Amino acid sequence: MSFALRQQLNKFVIAAVTVALLSISPFTTPLAGATTKHATMPPTCRPAQLRPSMSPPKGTYSTSAGFKATLWFENTGSTCTLIVDNVPVQAVNGPSHTPVGVGSLSGTVAYPPIVLANGDRAYANVSISSISTAAFKKMVREHGSSCAPKYAEGIEVESNPAVRNDSWPSHYFALPDRVPICTKDYFNVATGVIQKLLTPAQTRQAAYQRAANELQDYLNYWHLVGPATASRRFLVPGQRNGTVKLASGKVLTYHPYSWKSANDFTLLMTLELHFEGWRGAWNDGRNTRLVTFTRYSHGQPLMALNTGP
Repeated sequence: MSFALRQQLNKFVIAAVTVALLSISPFTTPLAGATTKHATMPPTCRPAQLRPSMSPPKGTYSTSAGFKATLWFENTGSTCTLIVDNVPVQAVNGPSHTPVGVGSLSGTVAYPPIVLANGDRAYANVSISSISTAAFKKMVREHGSSCAPKYAEGIEVESNPAVRNDSWPSHYFALPDRVPICTKDYFNVATGVIQKLLTPAQTRQAAYQRAANELQDYLNYWHLVGPATASRRFLVPGQRNGTVKLASGKVLTYHPYSWKSANDFTLLMTLELHFEGWRGAWNDGRNTRLVTFTRYSHGQPLMALNTGP
């Protein structure tokens, strides 16, 4: 099947299938204020300079959990720009790698490109959902539809020959077992959005930027809906109160103060605040606070704002 034909088929499947079989990784939202300066970006990564691999080497598979693995792409050449999208993957069979079913679907969100220096790596999750679960069988039965599965022996990252300097290197990976692929009313091959593997320092900086965005969100809510409602959403239980009305608020600067983990760290933050009437313990204008960000689960982090340690 040609790349163009597969893309047309993908579009048809998206339009025709209303029930999603896959638990596809959700699209992430770029950090607030992030901008893309295409004019200053390095050249697009060439397929020949990206070394693909998969971990585990053949992934993991069971009839109940399906297939899961992580695809890796290491830049072996000069600094380049990797276009961010879902990695195009097709299940294949036989020595000629004949396509089976519908390949993974591209996203529709415009993400900021990733710059990879020599030795940098990017990754994306790939999965083939199980068609053996009771939930899937019930869904097929209730919708009067069919998966019409065929077996695949491998997956192949697909490059697009119609796009000059396309980033993706075409590469074949063997599956740990013969895996059923839907060929009719459902698709069950999925990949996540490509992400850059960050160094520990980059991971911290990204966490700090997200935290600054979170505090700015709190200030916006404080102004729009009042202190009580905003504090219940953003602050730790002991600080969920107050009657001070905020006219405007802006995060000016942030500096690392302490770090325990990505789920528990403190920043020294400078804020520009203006109030309507009584301002309590705040200054009208510049304010400095130690803000601790703590996440107790996979949800939104909670903040504690203090004047000192």
